[in-house]
Amino acid sequence: MSPDSQEEPSFWPWHQQEEWPAPEIIKQLQAAIRSAKEQNTAQATVLLDEVGPHLGNRTSLVYSVGRLLMSIGRDREARRMVETAFATHPEDPDVARAREKLIS
Repeated sequence: MSPDSQEEPSFWPWHQQEEWPAPEIIKQLQAAIRSAKEQNTAQATVLLDEVGPHLGNRTSLVYSVGRLLMSIGRDREARRMVETAFATHPEDPDVARAREKLIS
């Protein structure tokens, strides 16, 4: 990506593509969380990796996505995502809460 590109770097562990509508993202994340709770890590991983590239710049999802990543054993990705989100959005209360709850 060229330095003069207008796209701001994403804090998500996925390269961002077309942003999906919020109801679609919520439905997919809820399904992934349900799968994780049922110890179905494979299904949770598939669902999360499917929705991940379409989260856009929704900082309100950092906590949920971080918890989900940790629940499927991707702690390092979750930690890096939260730290990057905090570095780029230090004033964002959702990001601050995610950082406090997930990695402090």
